[in-house]
Amino acid sequence: MNRTVVVLGFAVLLSVAILWAGGIGLVSYRQWHDTHVRIERKRDAGKQECTKTYVEEDAKIRCMHLFDTQYVMEINIAKVTRVLIAAGPLLGLLIVLLVAGRSAKARAGAQALRDRSAARRRADRTPTQHETDLT
Repeated sequence: MNRTVVVLGFAVLLSVAILWAGGIGLVSYRQWHDTHVRIERKRDAGKQECTKTYVEEDAKIRCMHLFDTQYVMEINIAKVTRVLIAAGPLLGLLIVLLVAGRSAKARAGAQALRDRSAARRRADRTPTQHETDLT
């Protein structure tokens, strides 16, 4: 395939991936406050249930720590999910670029090995009689 076509195709895919990341990033930023408030409300409601459900102070504290841990996990999951969705196409293009580069190096290395093997076979073979006969 023509190198210009490959480079133009990659440039188009890269620009689409950048637009995707920007658009998803903007949507994620605008929706983050509502998501964060929903997760905080869920944590606060769970903590209130802890105070209603358990009588012992240690049990209440353990229950509240559980909801704090769940809150941190949900916040981190929400952040990582948004980053992966936004950066997914860019990461995909990076992987394709790395695989293509390794493939090109492998093809060049294989060709060099074939050339060395052919040269070695030519050097190692004994000449035939008509090659040594000068008449």
